[in-house]
Amino acid sequence: MPGANVKRGLILAIICVTAFIWPVTALVNRIEPMVLGMPFFMFWHVLWVFITIGVLAFLNWVLKI
Repeated sequence: MPGANVKRGLILAIICVTAFIWPVTALVNRIEPMVLGMPFFMFWHVLWVFITIGVLAFLNWVLKI
């Protein structure tokens, strides 16, 4: 059912966007611990960039856009 896939895709996209906005980033806004040589705040954003790329690639594959 295409409508269900679009709905799931929208939910995944909202989760990815929410990881970048104020309420969530306020929780991870710290320098320590260092992860892969980056402050945790920077690592958080780099991690979610790659997660968002993966989600968009998955949605492209599932929805055949």
